[in-house]
Amino acid sequence: MDFYNNTPLAAGIARSELLYKDLLLATVAIKGTWEADPSKGELRLLEEQPEVVEADAETPFGPLDLDLMPIKSACDFAIYGNAHAPSSRRTVDSMRVGIRIGSFQRSIAVFGERIWEKRGGALAISHPKPFSKMPITWENSFGGAALDEGGNAVSYADNPDGKGFVTIEENVPGTPLPNIEEADQLITDWRQHPMPAALTAVKRTSALRGTRGIHADLEQQRTSLDPSAFTFSHPRMMLPRYPSGERVELDGMTAAGRWEVQLPRIDASIVVVLGDASYVLPLVPDTVVLYPEDRRICVIARRAIVYEFAPERLRSIRVVQGDTPGGHRRTTTITEQKNAQAPVVLLGPACDPEVLPIPFSVILEHYPLTTILEGLPLCPSGR
Repeated sequence: MDFYNNTPLAAGIARSELLYKDLLLATVAIKGTWEADPSKGELRLLEEQPEVVEADAETPFGPLDLDLMPIKSACDFAIYGNAHAPSSRRTVDSMRVGIRIGSFQRSIAVFGERIWEKRGGALAISHPKPFSKMPITWENSFGGAALDEGGNAVSYADNPDGKGFVTIEENVPGTPLPNIEEADQLITDWRQHPMPAALTAVKRTSALRGTRGIHADLEQQRTSLDPSAFTFSHPRMMLPRYPSGERVELDGMTAAGRWEVQLPRIDASIVVVLGDASYVLPLVPDTVVLYPEDRRICVIARRAIVYEFAPERLRSIRVVQGDTPGGHRRTTTITEQKNAQAPVVLLGPACDPEVLPIPFSVILEHYPLTTILEGLPLCPSGR
């Protein structure tokens, strides 16, 4: 499969074999990175575009997911950076970070270092220490590990790396509290277990993500995935769709206080050529990441397809922007081909059926990705 990128954005492709004979999965992603003019807020596409990556990466503020996921159920939204004290004041002991995109709003409370302390025989929260900036990280959010009554270490499943989690009252004094809290779930009692507040991708060690999109049928002994399994956002950072052209208002994460910028519009497609057949499919923007201190925005759009492999025939995928000429074929799906009276694609197993230990249909029933794969666009090969 030849791959071409006719856009100024970074592009990448991942291919893998499927259980079906002569059918392969191709995932294409483009990634655009823009820098905002600090005075006008206008975006400028970076001359050197960061590459599409195929593996997770670590940043000072938390994990950054790989770009080549096949599909998502919603638009992932993440922000990487610090909370900044207002420029009019050198330090603060607490503040709010606010985010608005169209009808989407989010607010988190940020505090200086605090601990639980004894006051007059009662437990109370110490006054926050002043800070000029505070990293918005999972480590500074609620969670962590504590000892139970049996002396065993237990972790807070939603955020094992955080702070503030405690299980025994006698261990409460001196326990640090989180620096970042959901504005509507402020901690007032040590027994509270609030949702960890964060703006970056959820860590894969978190229960907030570990069970996302996974459906287990114990009776049938089957496990299946839905597209939400490939999303990474904090539950309160998930957008129903990419807010193309909307204005972002971000308070408290730059030295200037407020950062306003308009999200770019993404208009790109892939042209798939298989022999004398061609198909056009639009790329779907589904990931937006902000880096406020660098005044940068990253947007990722993707498309996963299933295509038929035919030897010695032209095979290519080209990423293009704007309008594409007509004359392209309509895609189908594996599900459509299963139900077709005269299928154009034969759906047999990739290996000799006689060597399979169980029927091919049973393998498909128990394969976690079957439902997703059978609903993706299928591009049959031409002559």
